[in-house]
Amino acid sequence: MPTAVPSDGDLNALAAQVLDRLHAQRGLPHTPIHPASWLDGLSLDLSDLLLAVIVIAIVAGAGLALARMRRDPPGWHPDAADAVGAAQEEASHLAAAERLAEAGQLTDALHELLLQALADIRRHRRGRLEASLTSREILAAARLAPEANQALAYIIHSVEWTYFGLRPASRATWQECRARLVDMAHALDSAP
Repeated sequence: MPTAVPSDGDLNALAAQVLDRLHAQRGLPHTPIHPASWLDGLSLDLSDLLLAVIVIAIVAGAGLALARMRRDPPGWHPDAADAVGAAQEEASHLAAAERLAEAGQLTDALHELLLQALADIRRHRRGRLEASLTSREILAAARLAPEANQALAYIIHSVEWTYFGLRPASRATWQECRARLVDMAHALDSAP
């Protein structure tokens, strides 16, 4: 026998009876529930606080690093304690260059002259050069007077040609580099 299909009104009445028996809420309350204070709505635990502290420390560290990079050009960092070491280094490189030249080891003597030139720049700038900088990077970063820049460029070229390029060094190249080192020192000493 066919069953009768209940009407929409019968279904709504049946649904209302079921909800009443279950004591189910049928709508939203009319009075909104607010936390007692804005802090009650926050549920911070120790891990959230620790994460916030770490994020703030990273942001502050990055800000300090950027400020330092803007203040000090890359490759140059003033250090008063390095001035004493630079003075000792100056004497040792020049003396080594002279000894090597007398012994006929002109390629190594030219390399020592380059190291002497870098020591002179350190002394003049009262700072130290980053060990990772190449001589060409030092030439670009040092911002020397034109005479000192040309002298240093000549010494660098000669060292690249002989020490790294494995070309024989001549006595004339040694004498020219030695004279250029003196010119560079004078230009550094007369610069402001």
